[in-house]
Amino acid sequence: FLERWDRPQALFFLDPPYQGSEHYYGRGMFSKADYARLAKRLKGLQGSFIMTVNDTPELRTAFRAFSIETADVSYSLGDNGTAARELIITSQSKARQ
Repeated sequence: FLERWDRPQALFFLDPPYQGSEHYYGRGMFSKADYARLAKRLKGLQGSFIMTVNDTPELRTAFRAFSIETADVSYSLGDNGTAARELIITSQSKARQ
Protein backbone atom coordinates (compact mmCIF):
# COMPACT_ATOMS: atom_id res chain seq x y z
CA PHE A 1 0.00 0.00 0.00
CA LEU A 2 2.73 2.46 0.94
CA GLU A 3 4.75 1.67 -2.16
CA ARG A 4 1.80 2.23 -4.46
CA TRP A 5 0.47 5.48 -3.01
CA ASP A 6 3.53 7.16 -1.53
CA ARG A 7 4.18 10.64 -2.89
CA PRO A 8 5.12 13.95 -1.25
CA GLN A 9 1.50 15.11 -0.85
CA ALA A 10 0.21 11.82 0.61
CA LEU A 11 -0.96 11.51 4.20
CA PHE A 12 -1.30 8.00 5.60
CA PHE A 13 -3.17 7.00 8.74
CA LEU A 14 -1.67 3.79 10.09
CA ASP A 15 -3.26 1.59 12.73
CA PRO A 16 -1.17 -1.58 12.96
CA PRO A 17 -2.07 -4.33 15.40
CA TYR A 18 -1.28 -3.34 18.94
CA GLN A 19 1.70 -5.03 20.49
CA GLY A 20 0.55 -8.17 22.25
CA SER A 21 -2.43 -8.66 19.93
CA GLU A 22 -0.66 -9.23 16.61
CA HIS A 23 -2.32 -12.63 16.20
CA TYR A 24 -5.85 -11.18 16.35
CA TYR A 25 -5.69 -10.56 12.60
CA GLY A 26 -4.64 -14.12 11.83
CA ARG A 27 -1.54 -16.15 12.52
CA GLY A 28 1.41 -14.94 10.47
CA MET A 29 -0.28 -11.74 9.29
CA PHE A 30 1.79 -9.43 11.52
CA SER A 31 4.63 -10.22 13.89
CA LYS A 32 6.62 -8.31 16.49
CA ALA A 33 9.47 -8.03 13.96
CA ASP A 34 7.12 -6.16 11.63
CA TYR A 35 7.18 -3.07 13.87
CA ALA A 36 10.89 -2.62 13.14
CA ARG A 37 10.29 -3.24 9.42
CA LEU A 38 7.51 -0.66 9.45
CA ALA A 39 9.67 1.92 11.23
CA LYS A 40 12.43 1.42 8.66
CA ARG A 41 9.99 1.82 5.77
CA LEU A 42 8.44 4.95 7.29
CA LYS A 43 11.86 6.61 7.49
CA GLY A 44 12.00 6.59 3.68
CA LEU A 45 8.42 7.72 3.16
CA GLN A 46 7.94 10.66 0.80
CA GLY A 47 4.56 11.57 2.27
CA SER A 48 3.48 12.08 5.87
CA PHE A 49 1.85 9.72 8.33
CA ILE A 50 -0.06 9.55 11.59
CA MET A 51 -0.01 6.24 13.44
CA THR A 52 -1.61 5.05 16.65
CA VAL A 53 -0.38 2.09 18.71
CA ASN A 54 -0.44 1.04 22.32
CA ASP A 55 2.20 2.54 24.60
CA THR A 56 4.95 0.00 25.25
CA PRO A 57 8.68 0.49 25.78
CA GLU A 58 9.41 -1.62 22.69
CA LEU A 59 7.23 0.53 20.43
CA ARG A 60 8.68 3.74 21.84
CA THR A 61 12.11 2.36 20.92
CA ALA A 62 11.11 1.14 17.47
CA PHE A 63 9.64 4.53 16.51
CA ARG A 64 11.97 6.81 18.45
CA ALA A 65 13.10 8.60 15.26
CA PHE A 66 9.63 10.14 14.91
CA SER A 67 7.55 12.56 16.91
CA ILE A 68 5.69 10.70 19.68
CA GLU A 69 2.85 12.06 21.76
CA THR A 70 0.64 10.20 24.20
CA ALA A 71 -3.10 10.07 24.70
CA ASP A 72 -4.92 8.64 27.71
CA VAL A 73 -7.78 6.46 26.50
CA SER A 74 -10.33 4.03 27.84
CA TYR A 75 -10.76 0.65 26.20
CA SER A 76 -14.32 -0.42 26.75
CA LEU A 77 -16.85 -3.03 25.84
CA GLY A 78 -20.24 -2.25 27.30
CA ASP A 79 -20.08 -0.31 30.55
CA ASN A 80 -16.65 -1.46 31.74
CA GLY A 81 -13.67 0.64 30.78
CA THR A 82 -9.98 0.02 31.18
CA ALA A 83 -7.64 3.01 31.35
CA ALA A 84 -4.77 2.84 28.88
CA ARG A 85 -2.31 5.07 27.05
CA GLU A 86 -1.70 5.13 23.33
CA LEU A 87 1.09 6.61 21.26
CA ILE A 88 0.37 9.02 18.44
CA ILE A 89 3.38 8.83 16.17
CA THR A 90 3.86 11.25 13.29
CA SER A 91 6.33 11.62 10.49
CA GLN A 92 7.76 14.84 11.84
CA SER A 93 11.17 13.54 12.87
CA LYS A 94 12.85 14.81 15.99
CA ALA A 95 15.62 16.21 13.78
CA ARG A 96 13.14 18.54 12.04
CA GLN A 97 11.53 19.85 15.25
